[in-house]
Parts: sequence; C-alpha cells; structure tokens
Amino acid sequence: MQVYCPEVVDTLLRSEQFAGENITVILTDARKLPKNTQADCSGNQVLGALVKQLRKTYPKATLNIKNNLNAQQPISGKYIKIMLEAYQFGIEKDFAASINPKYYAPESFKDIPEDSYTAGTILAFEIKTDEKPFHFVASQFHRFALEINESTSKKALRESFTKALNDFVLFIDKNQ
Repeated sequence: MQVYCPEVVDTLLRSEQFAGENITVILTDARKLPKNTQADCSGNQVLGALVKQLRKTYPKATLNIKNNLNAQQPISGKYIKIMLEAYQFGIEKDFAASINPKYYAPESFKDIPEDSYTAGTILAFEIKTDEKPFHFVASQFHRFALEINESTSKKALRESFTKALNDFVLFIDKNQ
C-alpha cells in the first residue's frame, strides 16, 4: 500500500458561501493501513491538505479545526465532521481490507481480480449547517489491471481526491 501526500488541487470555489460564519471542522483519520504501507506523509498531513482545500473553497468562512474530537462531545453551531476512510494506492485485496465495509463493499467488485491495483479516496462527512445534521460519503476509485509506475498512481490518487472534494462541495450546494 502507498500513501502519497496530496497536492493542492483545483476544487470548486464558493467565495461567498459561509462568508463571515464560524464553522467547526472535526477531522479524523479512520484508515486502517497495513503495517507494510509506504507512506510519504502522515494522516495528519493528509488531513491538513483537506483543511487547505476547504479554506481555498470557502475563503470567507472561519474554520475552527479540531482533530479527533470525542464523538460524544456536543458541538454547538455549524460543523463539518470529516472522516478520512481512504486515501491510498495498492493491491485491491489490501485496499479493500483496510477500509470500513460500511463505505466500501468489495463484494460489489467481484469481477475485479484481487491482484489488480486500486487508487482511491473515501471521505465520510457529517454536516450541520442549520437544524439537524446530514451525512454524505464522497468516493472515487481508479483501478488498474497491472502494476503501474509512481507518476500514474500519484495522478490517479490526485484525481480521486479532487473528485471526492468536488462532490462534497456540490452536495453542500444542493443542501444549503
């Protein structure tokens, strides 16, 4: 399994959305990476990249960042909880084993050989902007029949990260 540091990507800009508002952002790295994972960066660095992207997307919002806040602790006001469920590249069977089945159902990919390669991002969100919270899962995968080189795997991971973030922004647009 490989983890590359996310690059700054082109996300949708929402300069007036949440302007002047305080939003608590709760970040959790929920990945269960195998011990043999080769990581170019830590989970906190991946989560930091998510925060940079949120600040780039919503530049006029005040984002109050919290890491691994106790799930039982009440949160007042608007918030976005982000659980990083996947941001990695590797052999499909290792990829599937490292993810909560709630967010990734390997049985739905029975036709994909276990020795194929997968690059993917899964972000699980809980968002509360008004009355009650709602949930959204953004995910994107790229699969390869053969092992690929580092630049191709990095590109696939970057594309999955960009797509997942943009899906989140579009979801907020529809539900705001």
